[in-house]
Amino acid sequence: MKKENVQTTYADRVPPIASAVAKATVGQPSFAKATADKEKKCINLDYLNQITQKNSESTAEMIDIYLEETPTLVNAMKLAIKNKNWESLRIASHSIIPSFSIMGMDKEFENNAQEIQEYASNLNGEYFSEKEKKESIVKVNGLFLRIEKTCEEAYEALKKELLTLRKTKQTH
Repeated sequence: MKKENVQTTYADRVPPIASAVAKATVGQPSFAKATADKEKKCINLDYLNQITQKNSESTAEMIDIYLEETPTLVNAMKLAIKNKNWESLRIASHSIIPSFSIMGMDKEFENNAQEIQEYASNLNGEYFSEKEKKESIVKVNGLFLRIEKTCEEAYEALKKELLTLRKTKQTH
C-alpha cells in the first residue's frame, strides 16, 4: 500500500467546493454545527484501537487508508452533486459511511451520509416534482457541506495521530 505523505493537507486532496454546490446553498442556514462545539473531538479512536487490539502498526494502516480514500470519496460526492449524477452520489455516500464509525466520528455524520444516499436514490427516479427536486438538492448540499467539513477536520486530526503513532514506534 502506498504511504500517504503526512505533510499534505485535506485541501490538497480535495479541491474547493464546486461553484454549483456553493450557489445552491447561498442563503441557506450555516451547517457549521460540526465545528461550533470545539470541545467535541471529531474523532475517537477507541473503536479503532479495539479492533486493532491497540496494535500501532494496524492502527496506522487504518488511518492511512482513511487519509487516502476519504478525500477521494468526498470529491466523488462533490462532483456527483455538481453534475447531478445521483447514482454516483448514492454509491459514494454509501461507501463513506463505514469510515465514520471506524474513526469514531459522531453518528450524526453517518446519518447525514445515509440521508444523502436516500435523496440520491429518489432524485435518480421520477418521484419528485421540480419543486421537490430543487428542495432535495438544497438539502443534499447542506448535508454534504457538513460531511465535507467534518471529514476535513478528521483528516487533520488523523494526520496528527498518525505522526504520534509513528514517533512512538520509532522511540520503542
